[in-house]
Formats: sequence, C-alpha cells, structure tokens
Amino acid sequence: MVPNVVSDDVYPWLEAAVQPTAAEIVAAKQQILHDLADGASRRLALEEGVVSSFGVPAQPRDELYDVPTDKTGEDAVDREDHHLRRVRLRHATRLAIAELVANGSLIPTADPEGASYIEVSVRRGGHSGGERIRSTLPRLEDAYDLTRRNGQSVDPLILSADGFCDGLSGLLDLRARRCADEALTAARRGLYLSSVNLLGAVSEAAWYSVGEALRGRDTQLAADLDADRTAQVQRVVANLLGQVGSQTTANELRAHAAYLRDLRNYGVHPAAALDASQEHAFTEIGCLALVMSTHRYLVRLREAAIAAGVALPDK
Repeated sequence: MVPNVVSDDVYPWLEAAVQPTAAEIVAAKQQILHDLADGASRRLALEEGVVSSFGVPAQPRDELYDVPTDKTGEDAVDREDHHLRRVRLRHATRLAIAELVANGSLIPTADPEGASYIEVSVRRGGHSGGERIRSTLPRLEDAYDLTRRNGQSVDPLILSADGFCDGLSGLLDLRARRCADEALTAARRGLYLSSVNLLGAVSEAAWYSVGEALRGRDTQLAADLDADRTAQVQRVVANLLGQVGSQTTANELRAHAAYLRDLRNYGVHPAAALDASQEHAFTEIGCLALVMSTHRYLVRLREAAIAAGVALPDK
C-alpha cells in the first residue's frame, strides 16, 4: 500500500502495530466464547468485549493516532497507544471469529434482536394464530449445492459419519465411530494428518472387534488381544479368516491394515525423515482417496468375518 498521510519510513511500523499477535487472537477467542455463553451477540459487541477485556478504555469520539512529527521510523509509532490497540484488537476479534466459524465452534446467525424466533401456527378452542418461539437462527442463503472440486461434487460418503459407517454394523463400537466421525470432519477441513491418523485408529478397532469375536478359536489370538499387540492380532485374525474363506482376500485386508498402521506410525512421529511414498496420503487427494478405499476395505473385512461364521457384536 502507498502511504496517504505518514511518510514511507513510518508506514511499515504503523502497519506492524495493528497486526494482532497469536496470543491476542487466542485471548480474543476465549473472550468471544465467554461472551456468547449467554446467547447470540452482534459482532461489534464482541469486538468491544475483547477490547475491554484487555483493559483498553472506551473510545472517545473522533479519536485518532497523532503521529509525532519530530520522530521517524519505529520511534514514531507507539504500539501501546489506545487507538492502535483498539484497531489491533478489533482485527484480532474478526480473525478469531473467522477461525471459530471455520472450526465449527460458531455459526453466523440472523439478527439476535427481534428476528431470532420460530413461528408456529396454532389453534386452541375457537382461537388461532401464531406463536413465536425464541431461538438462535443460523444465517442461511436461498439455495445450496454440494461442494465441488474440479467441476465434480464431493462424494457424499465423506460428508457424514453415518454414510461412512453404513454397512459396518457390529464392526465399529462407539469410540471407533467417533474416530470415524472426527476423521471425516478433519478431512473436510483440510486437517489431513489428523484424518489419516484417525482412520488408522478406526481400522485397528475393526480388527479388534473381529478378534474378540474369534478369541475362543485361538489361544495365541487371546494372548495378543490381552497384550494389545495390534500387528499380531491382525496377522492371526487374517489367518483364521483365510482358513475358512478366501486366503487371497484375507491377505489383501491385512495388507491394507498394515498400510494404515504404517501411515499412522509415520504421521505421529513427525521427527522422522520425509517419505514421499507416505507424504502423498496427507494431501487432499491422497486423504480423500484413502477415506474411500478404507470404507471399502472395512466393508470387505466385515463380509469376510461373517462368511467365516464370526458373530459380530450388535454395536
């Protein structure tokens, strides 16, 4: 930007003085969540709440920052001046709100005063009319469509945990379903490292469900289950499934399980050297492909278990 009033040597320092720090944005988030605990609020009120929480007094009418003419560069800008702090903290509030909306903590709402109600048409006896029920209403547009990437709509499979878990009855318990839900949420929000790691947890939970149902068929499996030896559980379960079904299918399932386990181990050890053969899974395309291939793999694992006479729990 070209300076309008101040000189070129002062402008960069003025610019820096109104950029919020990471700590200020975090503090703004905490204050916003506190202020919204009692209900919806206008953005300007949230901004004033954050400014006040930092001990900055109310803004006088027509306040401005008086840049000293006898100073240059950094010396001409006082970052702690009340006016500059207000500008900076209001900006911090806007950034904090945007981040809270993006991570799902906040939703934009209609006017919190007067327009936030649901109307119900009722009749009692010989009288009819509308009753208004106060509620926080999200701000909505007139029409919607699925998110599209490269001209194609995103597969609805990754839009909800219900779609992902469809056909997996008895394979995933409540915690595993929560892992699946959070894996999909992370994938939608671009948190691919978290998504892949959670998919690994979903996979391991599925093998433990099958393993527990097969516990009585193999003493080594029982010992591995009790000791939480995941790789060994998967090996023994795959062998048992292959004995009464397709060994090829069992081997393919175990290979995918090993791949997910390998990615999870790589993902949770960031100090390891970068591996291009694994890094691709932590990108948008790689992660979404992994989500869908993992869904099919889990369906096949359940089918193989049922074909082997495994009585999966009703979870």
